Order: sequence, then C-alpha cells, then structure tokens
Amino acid sequence: MPLLSVKDLSVAITRGADSFPAVDAVSFDIEPGETVCIAGESGCGKSLTALGIMGLLPEAARVTGGQAILGGEDLLSLPQAEMRRVRGERAAMIFQEPMTSLNPLMKIGRQVTEPLFLHGRRDARENRRAGLQAMAAAGLPEPEKLWSMYPHQLSGGMRQRVMIAMAFITRPKLLIADEPTTALDAVSEGQVLRLLGELSGDTGMSVLYISHDLGLIRRLRGRVLIMYAGRFVEEGPAESVLTHPAHEYTKGLLGAVPTKDGKGKPLANIPGKVPAVTDAKAACPFMPRCPSRGKICAEMPPPRVAAGKRGVWCHFPDAEGVRGL
Repeated sequence: MPLLSVKDLSVAITRGADSFPAVDAVSFDIEPGETVCIAGESGCGKSLTALGIMGLLPEAARVTGGQAILGGEDLLSLPQAEMRRVRGERAAMIFQEPMTSLNPLMKIGRQVTEPLFLHGRRDARENRRAGLQAMAAAGLPEPEKLWSMYPHQLSGGMRQRVMIAMAFITRPKLLIADEPTTALDAVSEGQVLRLLGELSGDTGMSVLYISHDLGLIRRLRGRVLIMYAGRFVEEGPAESVLTHPAHEYTKGLLGAVPTKDGKGKPLANIPGKVPAVTDAKAACPFMPRCPSRGKICAEMPPPRVAAGKRGVWCHFPDAEGVRGL
C-alpha cells in the first residue's frame, strides 16, 4: 500500500475573478521508503505540486481538485488546524533557501526543537537531547557549540543541515525536499544528498525531491517524474528514463547537462520557454518547442505506457517498447 497516493491533483492560480490551471490533474504514488523526484524547468508546477500536498500554497494559488492520501487520510480535505498536526510530525518539508526559511533572530537549538514543542512535547531537557541527536545525525559538527548560534553564523551547507535536522527530529514518514541543494557548492551538495539517502535508508522514510537538475537526479536511486506545463510528460525508474528518454522534453533537459564526453562541446538548448499559466493548452503544450512535432500535436496527446514501468505523454514517443494504452 502506498505511503502517499496523489490522485488528479489540480492547482490553479487566481487573478481577480479569473482562474488558470498551473497543475493539471497529476497522479502518482510513493511507496514506504521510496525515493521519487519531480523534475523540470522553473515554472512547470513542481513546487506548487509539493506545496499543494502540504497545504502551504501562496494566497494566489488554490487546490481545485484531487486527493493526497497519506496513511489513509486525505490531506486536501483537512482543515488547516488538522494540517498543522500532520506537518512536521507525519510529513515534513525542506525548502531550497534555508536563510529565508530559518528565523534570523532565533538561536539554532530553539529552531531545531521547535517542531517537538509545537507537537506537544514539553519536556525541555528531553527535547534538547533529541535536538542534539538530530543535529549530529544531520552531520553538524559540535552540536553543543552550534546550539546557541544564529543562522547568519553558519555556512550555507550547515544551514541546510539545520533544516534537515528540523525536518527529521519528529521522524516523519514522508520528507519533501524542494530544491534542497540549489544554493550549495558541489561538495556540500554531495554531502547533503548522501545524508538524505542515509537517513532514508536508516529509518525507511520516503523522500519526494523537487529539482530542475537532472545531473543531481542521476545520483539518486528511485523514480523520476518529468513535469512540463503542469503535467507529467514522462515517468519511470530514474536510471531507465535518463538513459533512454522517450519524450523530446526529457531529451532536451538531458542535453543541457554537462558530461565528460561532451567536454568542449556546446550544451543543448531547448528553444522558447515554458508556457505561462494564462496560455490556452488545447494542444500539446510542448509543441512549439518540440523538434519532432507534427500536425497531430495540435491535439492533446494520450497517455502511453512503456516496458519497465515507464510512462510517456506524447504522440511520437521515441523509446523501445512504448505503446498506446
């Protein structure tokens, strides 16, 4: 049974009396202990999907349909008071820029243990012990020393580890990591990815990554969902999708990733840009940018399935074993 089952989740952006679809009826499951990554360019709806699941959408956005069932409970039907019970205890989220997520006026120790106090654990001594353990598990050196420091006194990598300690301290079943390494150097990025993998492996925690970096996704074991204009255009085991992509969009993203074999060669460029949420989407939204487009692309493509638990949303999927449903 999936830990999280998202069914036909839709999110709209509102402008006055108008409403525009930004996430269009996406569905996916996450099994206990599984790693899943949603990937795509900025503006594709990745973060809105995650924020919609967690009930943290900005004022201009709202869920317009679907379900997000976590442990048998539909998160999208819960009032905010109930969602506060879920957040931090059963599901937690790490954001891409810790300096804007951490309180600059609050000491690190207090911020790490705040989820415990918010969920009714009032024993300050026990919370301190748990907080130091979480900081050590997150790879923070000398937790006792860092306890009384402020966020600005820490490096970017250390601040991200503080966010991980905050998310991990309540031992959630699901962790959503939204671009968790965006502001980090290559060394810190690798350390954070290894840490999240170790924590997941040690505890059986499921992880949902949000990322635009396919180079990063290559280093993760699990499934990948390629998102474009609010829909998943390709999905499957990450190794299979990234080695043998079936959708032209996935190919374009991979072509923009530097590789050893491509040293000295120009990177691929996908012409055009992601359509705005206000644009009509009667046709395949990737058609204006697609090198393989045809007349039939003026119609929405059907979902298709490929061998090896692969899926692709395209009229002309280019992968062995792909067939219509």
